[in-house]
Parts: sequence; structure tokens; C-alpha cells
Amino acid sequence: MKNYLIGFYLIVMLLFSFYLKGCSATADRSYMYNLGKALVWPISMFN
Repeated sequence: MKNYLIGFYLIVMLLFSFYLKGCSATADRSYMYNLGKALVWPISMFN
């Protein structure tokens, strides 16, 4: 069960980083910046 939760979190993180790179106010920043921001996606999404 724990492995599924970690895998789900990583998949959502990757999808959210693609969203941040393509369609957000941080689209002009590098992909690594957006990936780092997506690492804490619950805070970024609901902020």
C-alpha cells in the first residue's frame, strides 16, 4: 500500500510539473525549477 501511495505521489508530481512548465505563471522558468515546485505540489496547488 505504501508503494502505491509513493508511486501515485510521483506520478502526480510529474504531471503537475508539466502543467507548471506549460500553463502557469512560472512557465518562463526552467523545468527543474518547476519540478522542484511540483515536489511540494499540495502546497503549490492549494496555496
